[in-house]
Amino acid sequence: MKERLKHLAQRAMRPGLAAIEGRLDSLAKRTASLEADIGARLDGVLGRLDSLAKRTASLEADIGTRLDVIQALVSPPPNPWWDDLKRSAGQTIFQAPAEEDFAACRRIMAAYDRVLEDYGVQREEFFAGSIKDADAAVLHALVRTRRPRLAWQVGTFAGYSALLIASALRDAGDGGILVCCDPEVPHRTYINPVGIAREMAAELRLDAHLRFERGWNALPMGDNFSVRFAGSIPVRGPDALRELGEIDFAFVDGDHSVAGTMCDLMLLQQHLAVGGVIVFHDVKSWPTVAHALHDFLNDIYFYYSGTRQWFAHDVFADGIDGLLAFERLGVVRNPLLRLTVLSDGGVPAAKAELTLPELSFVARVGGDGHVFYFGEVDAGQRLRVELSGFETLDEAVGVSTAGDYVERTVRLRRSA
Repeated sequence: MKERLKHLAQRAMRPGLAAIEGRLDSLAKRTASLEADIGARLDGVLGRLDSLAKRTASLEADIGTRLDVIQALVSPPPNPWWDDLKRSAGQTIFQAPAEEDFAACRRIMAAYDRVLEDYGVQREEFFAGSIKDADAAVLHALVRTRRPRLAWQVGTFAGYSALLIASALRDAGDGGILVCCDPEVPHRTYINPVGIAREMAAELRLDAHLRFERGWNALPMGDNFSVRFAGSIPVRGPDALRELGEIDFAFVDGDHSVAGTMCDLMLLQQHLAVGGVIVFHDVKSWPTVAHALHDFLNDIYFYYSGTRQWFAHDVFADGIDGLLAFERLGVVRNPLLRLTVLSDGGVPAAKAELTLPELSFVARVGGDGHVFYFGEVDAGQRLRVELSGFETLDEAVGVSTAGDYVERTVRLRRSA
């Protein structure tokens, strides 16, 4: 009887236990779902906290950069080179701008409003390093009055200074052209700023007076890019300037290091016509730029008689950043004649004796067939070449050095 009663009791309890187990399973599932939801919410909170930390760090860095700029403006670094350049300036190149020059600056600056809005760029941040105010008006006035036919610019960015120059060239009505050389790399933007310059030139109908060359001017410079990236951009200045010939005007706002400024200057002065002008921006605000220009002006290594014999300089000190201009006064004369002496068959006539009798010059021909004479040679002066087994050559030099480098090739004939 007892066993039967026990069996009946167990049968009666089974549904209740099953129900309890079902409720426990349901509760476990709800608990797991709640734990997953809480975990997801916690992950979201942690992600937002991480994003907030990154934004805070970026804001702190931006504030630090702006404070550095403000500090530099309030208390700029010492610039003794600028002070000396001001003292020695001739004040013969720059002139006071007229109202039409300021009007051109306002007109071109205002034209950027739509483009800056399209790209979501703040005007103050975008143009912080560009030429501005009185400096910009003086640049426009200089181009307007000098009326260059061929100009070159180093550093374009978004094109404000280039558009000023092109506007003055158009107003002059002489068909002047400005060629802008820039590596076209991101600079205070995440896009190529020269693309904006091209867009603005077309909008202002100045593209007939502007050309753009993508590349470094003198050599890859700057410490903001990897060697691999910098090396992927060609150096265009030397070849492009050689193709253009002499230039009448140049504006430099490129690499601001001492080395970069000096390299740009040394390249440009080789192609500057007599009476031509090179203008540098940021000479007051960047001691490194002033340092390079001061060294060029005072280092007699460049020209034995001193650079000042070949270049006058002037400064415009009333603007924020400071401008300096070099004007070429004359051409450095380094006459050099290369004579190439070949035997029949075009073989170098090594060890032949070459004489320029009127100049009392005697030399032996080198293994490459060349002899160099450093000095002025007139086309009518005599040239004599002697080599055993060949007829003596005695004729006029046929070319004049005229202060430059010239070449002449002569051929010997075998003796009968």
